[in-house]
Amino acid sequence: MSDRVGHDLWIFPESQDFGESVAGSDVVIPLPPDTVLLKAVHLAEAELAGSGLEKGRQRLVTVPPDGDKNVYLFRPVPSSDGPPFRAGLIYVLVQPGMEIQRYASVHLRQLVKRRASRYGAVRVGLSPGWEQDFALGRPAFFLTGSGGTALWRLARLEADALNRLVLTLQPVRLAHGLAVPSFDQVSDTALRAYLTEQFEAFQRAVASGAHLEVVDRSANIAEGVLDYCLSGVGRDVPRTLAERLTAARGVLEEKELRGKFPLTSHAYHLAHKIRELHARIHADQGVQRGETVRLEEGMSVAGDLSRLLVEVGLARY
Repeated sequence: MSDRVGHDLWIFPESQDFGESVAGSDVVIPLPPDTVLLKAVHLAEAELAGSGLEKGRQRLVTVPPDGDKNVYLFRPVPSSDGPPFRAGLIYVLVQPGMEIQRYASVHLRQLVKRRASRYGAVRVGLSPGWEQDFALGRPAFFLTGSGGTALWRLARLEADALNRLVLTLQPVRLAHGLAVPSFDQVSDTALRAYLTEQFEAFQRAVASGAHLEVVDRSANIAEGVLDYCLSGVGRDVPRTLAERLTAARGVLEEKELRGKFPLTSHAYHLAHKIRELHARIHADQGVQRGETVRLEEGMSVAGDLSRLLVEVGLARY
């Protein structure tokens, strides 16, 4: 068992705790009580439609963690990406219901025999098809949370020094209630890449409570949205957000373009609000007013931007 140190985790159903192997012996030592291990279910993109998502949720709720090879353990590790991303190791059930020797507790070295289930870390070349799918660009998802309420998209796969796969996950829906963007219909590849990059930075700013950056990223995305809307009806795209809003107002007043222009009147006012707030974080206005944007004001823009993207068909709740 000693050669499995760093690769194996153990679940003890009777005592409801976890353990790992001790180097140089066949003994398992309990992990500290505050160790976090999450149940997780892998879903392919096709399973998100129909009954696949509900079946995944049912497995998380009804299946004990020591009783199904399709219910994994996710062990969080520090992520270089920061919130809202999450990194971790994935462990799969290897041997359920075996009897082993373990220490009675983290601090008590008395040996006792207990029934346990062994989980092994998923390693390079041994994953259930994730590596090949990821290399081919096929989206993969993991379901966690109470009742399977947290859905994560696989953003990166890496191997650590022990050849274990480290997964970096990105939330499909943030806890902050942000809309889920869908920029695929933006035909301009450069604009689509820009919107994607800016929204990812916007998500990180929201998750970390960086309200001034939330405002700044929201204004950048609003500029891109106006670019998408104006060019979609064959109009020139001015340089600044203020100029683009002026051009958009003119389009909204043209009866023949009603129903063809993606930007609704409500979306226009949301973009205008974002522009006004963004102007207040500039140095000249901050000095003149003697104050900048308050935290509550800055974070409120997150909801405005979500609604703006939904209004123009570039996101959904």
